[in-house]
Amino acid sequence: VEQIPIGKLISKSIEGIFLKGETTGEFSLCKVGKKQKFNGKVKLNIDNLVFKGKIPSPMGTVNLGRIVLGKMNLNLSVFQNKITIKKLKLKGAFNIEISGEIFLNTRSFSNSRLDLEVQLSLKNQKLLKKNAMLNIAFSQLKRFKKGKYYKFHLSGFLNNPRMRKSIGNKRKKNYNKNS
Repeated sequence: VEQIPIGKLISKSIEGIFLKGETTGEFSLCKVGKKQKFNGKVKLNIDNLVFKGKIPSPMGTVNLGRIVLGKMNLNLSVFQNKITIKKLKLKGAFNIEISGEIFLNTRSFSNSRLDLEVQLSLKNQKLLKKNAMLNIAFSQLKRFKKGKYYKFHLSGFLNNPRMRKSIGNKRKKNYNKNS
């Protein structure tokens, strides 16, 4: 596959997103029982990762163009439609770390529920000067900046995520209380 149409696989709201890179790893996912329940695991390493496309924003769809992202490591498990992201790290133009859960809605993937902690830093500020749309996107994140990092919590649904102040380790404590 030349490039993965990630948006078409996930949600029509992000249909214009494509990823390209050199991928190695393991992928196993199986349907369990008669109900739409999935179990499995994914371990991927992607080198020379390139993002291309349009993302939704409060101002409408924003075309970010082509961005060379670098290297991504992903390690997640799936148990009865609960995706646990053990490690999602991106190193390159951005340094991103994501952890948490996604509660998979098998009837409508775009309605899957998010519970993710995100930490993001921009390695090269010149990238913002070169890409006006990316600069606008980062300006929306200023309220989440702590030192050199942007830290926030993503909740809500995949097709309509909400960003709020990072809750850090509290997420796990609150989740365990409700389980």
